[in-house]
Amino acid sequence: MIVDGNVGAGSGAERKIAVRPATLQDARSIGRVHVRAWQVAYSEIVPDRFLNRLSTANSSARWRSRIARNDTHIFVVEADRQVVGFCSCGAARDEDILASAAAEIYAFYLHPDYWRRGIGRRMMAHSLSLLREDGYTDVYLWALTENRRAIFFYRAMGFIADGAHKVDSTDPTVQLPESRYRRSLVVEPDFG
Repeated sequence: MIVDGNVGAGSGAERKIAVRPATLQDARSIGRVHVRAWQVAYSEIVPDRFLNRLSTANSSARWRSRIARNDTHIFVVEADRQVVGFCSCGAARDEDILASAAAEIYAFYLHPDYWRRGIGRRMMAHSLSLLREDGYTDVYLWALTENRRAIFFYRAMGFIADGAHKVDSTDPTVQLPESRYRRSLVVEPDFG
């Protein structure tokens, strides 16, 4: 499915955007967006030594593998004819969540040059629509506890903290506290 539309560019101009399923050819662009979003969004949260080690090539390889598995929704958002954001979502993975009723947004990233232009709202609306079509009634995501910008955005999208916390220790040199946010999919979102 391709969803086209226009969003404000912040300067009064509008940009044409497209939302479509990711292909293997998108893996490099997804890796680039993923790394750059981490480096900017987490610059005051995650140590520089960790952020500087992030590799577009490694991220791209991981995303290529995920896209090839074809077991979750992975879509990209294009603006200015280039991939500027992506999302990955599907069945809940947390053991305390009923996977048959709940979905999870695994990754939700937008290139920093495109923040605050309405594209993130468009991405979220598309994510929630896909999951609702799959029959899920609830959705959650994890956010770094100190990532105020993302938490503000998720709250504006109807997510609320549910009290669950964990520490992402994917890299043994960095401990990243996360908080879980949930929302219902029963009600259609109205993001204005």
